[in-house]
Amino acid sequence: MQTGINVQIARPIAKDEISEWHKKQGLTVDSNGEFTAMPYGEGPVTRDAILEQVALNSLRRDVPNLRTREYTPKIMVYVGGGPTIKTLLDEIKHKCESPLYDVFASNKTVSYLLSQGIKPNFHLIVDPTEKKVKDLEYDDDTIPLVLGLQCHPALFDFAKEHGRKVEKFLAASITND
Repeated sequence: MQTGINVQIARPIAKDEISEWHKKQGLTVDSNGEFTAMPYGEGPVTRDAILEQVALNSLRRDVPNLRTREYTPKIMVYVGGGPTIKTLLDEIKHKCESPLYDVFASNKTVSYLLSQGIKPNFHLIVDPTEKKVKDLEYDDDTIPLVLGLQCHPALFDFAKEHGRKVEKFLAASITND
């Protein structure tokens, strides 16, 4: 029986790499690395729209709730797009192919990984915008899709129409409050 928590961290991003990425994204950080200002104002979806999507999607009976697991010895790996993904492709591929890991990739990152010959174990989306349907436009229908309830209903519809295995779950979504 395992008594501790197993955590693995990839190579830390070099300060010049992250500074360049912050600059490119229009982000300002203080000496502790915390954001002092964001480069955008209101979110792309209102709080009311998010709540409406959660209510609507939670009633869908054609999409099951995400099944819970009491325990798994697998290590969860989350892969999002970012400044170092190209430098970590070999490590990501190894973890996607290893039975020791559950690799979750988000948004358009799945398409990118597939184009590199890498197949993540799960596709995760929590963004509430309808444009995220484009992130589902890839040919592999064997990657299980995990959608937050706040996702636009069009994502659930697209997944069902294309025979994708999809489950839903309740997740926090970014809003002004």
